[in-house]
Amino acid sequence: TAMGISGYYFQARGASPVVVLGPEHAAEIAEAGYGRADVRQYIFEHARLPLGQLKDRGHYGTRSWPAEFERRGDAFEVPLVTDPDKLVLVVAGGDGRHSSWFPAWSATERATEMIPS
Repeated sequence: TAMGISGYYFQARGASPVVVLGPEHAAEIAEAGYGRADVRQYIFEHARLPLGQLKDRGHYGTRSWPAEFERRGDAFEVPLVTDPDKLVLVVAGGDGRHSSWFPAWSATERATEMIPS
């Protein structure tokens, strides 16, 4: 998937990528009866790449992902994130049926900080 390929550097390292759904996409998902947790779970289950495809890429071997991934062999599909709750899901934008995502950087954790007015 595009998320798995371009997100390889942080894949399954504990980072929090951001998925931005346009309002029209979000409305369709909601009308179909799915909520935020469902979307996160779907992405968790489907945004994966086989371990064998990741072995020839840069930084392979410097992973901090679970050791069980390596033990499962080349066919094991490495998830984009270690837990569905690591995905930040927001609705933003205007008309036009456009959604996007922002890859995380390395293994950083998300944080929020109050900006005084």
